[in-house]
Amino acid sequence: MKRALLKECRDILLRIRTLKHDELDPGVTAELDAVIGKMTLLLETAGDDVVIDRGLIERTLAVIGRVAVGLDWLRRIIHEFLE
Repeated sequence: MKRALLKECRDILLRIRTLKHDELDPGVTAELDAVIGKMTLLLETAGDDVVIDRGLIERTLAVIGRVAVGLDWLRRIIHEFLE
């Protein structure tokens, strides 16, 4: 993965954490912080091409899913479509 793409992904997660901090469960926030921390470490230590292990990819996708489920407005939209 290109360093610029990883930085963009990390920055988006930072914005989500900042904007939706009050709406997220503390466990979700902690996991989000851990993923952001790992991405930051990779950005600080890697060159232009960053190798991301499968564990971080799965963890990132899982936390994005937990964030999505944790947002009340998204939960209401999903509920409306499923009924």
